[in-house]
Amino acid sequence: MKKLITPIIFLLSMGISLAQEITDRYCLDNTTLVTVYSSHWVINHRNYDINQTEYTHCDYGCVEKPDGAECAKPPIVKSAYTFIALAVLFVVMAIIIGVWWR
Repeated sequence: MKKLITPIIFLLSMGISLAQEITDRYCLDNTTLVTVYSSHWVINHRNYDINQTEYTHCDYGCVEKPDGAECAKPPIVKSAYTFIALAVLFVVMAIIIGVWWR
């Protein structure tokens, strides 16, 4: 445990400030999602901007959306969401009909 705590205390005492965020997500082609991360590091009052690009293979295709791209969900997940939505609708309708027919 001491071996883990000592480096952490050392890094915290150096005055390092880290911030990483996703700046862009887009589809390179139909099966590749590109995620761009930007990091701003402050080490001993010096600023460093670092950009990192990550490529992700999408098995079921890449989908562009207004708030960024994402990998498409498998068809079984879409079917499960549809089934759950219909089951909830059926239960709500059954409750409404049950209350109305009393």
